[in-house]
Amino acid sequence: MSTDPIKADIDAAKAEKKADAEGATPKFGTVTVNVKGKDTVFDIVAKPDALLLAELARTGSGDPEAFGVIAEFFEYTLGKDGYRAFKRAVRAENLEEGQLMEKLQEILEKTLARPTE
Repeated sequence: MSTDPIKADIDAAKAEKKADAEGATPKFGTVTVNVKGKDTVFDIVAKPDALLLAELARTGSGDPEAFGVIAEFFEYTLGKDGYRAFKRAVRAENLEEGQLMEKLQEILEKTLARPTE
């Protein structure tokens, strides 16, 4: 087993792609959005890779580029179909930026298996 974190991320990404190709979607838990009084559950299908985490960390609050990175994060971790449904739920509930960041943090904690600050 490699101790190189970059190689580990690459190996994990390859395993996820192989599992997707075989029809088995890896799952890292779920994130829930309450839409009109009903909980809508979204599967977390991918762990963010090191590059995406670096881009996320680099963008600061109020940075226009941050919104693009955040959208990319949700699409990557929820999958394309999950992301489309997630966007509909977020818009239906008119989630504020802070609430959206709570969902991002929840996904980070579940995929990285450690609390974030």
